Amino acid sequence: MNCFYHPQIVAVGICRNCQKGLCVECAADLKEGLACKNRCETEVTDVTRMIQQNKKAYAHASNSQFQGGIFWAIFGGVSILIGLNSQTPDAFYFFGVAFLVMAGWYIMAGFKNRKIDRNS
Repeated sequence: MNCFYHPQIVAVGICRNCQKGLCVECAADLKEGLACKNRCETEVTDVTRMIQQNKKAYAHASNSQFQGGIFWAIFGGVSILIGLNSQTPDAFYFFGVAFLVMAGWYIMAGFKNRKIDRNS
């Protein structure tokens, strides 16, 4: 592949934004990848910043999901305890089990996001 801007020169890489072949003269090395010098540098920097922010968001999401799981587990336990002392326990048992299932779902999602965060 040759440089998009200098077709007679062999390309050393591809712009991370526009996917054009670049020679040494046209390439700007931004550590996160190559960009067309004075053309795509801002876009590549912005995309890299968004990727880093998304990685941080996964870490926060898993913590929030664990907290949500604890919240629903408490509600589930309280509902079942109220059902034990109630004359009509069926509804309390139903909601208690439903809340515990939600707690499990939140906690499993938190583990999944934590695993994704560690692999990033």
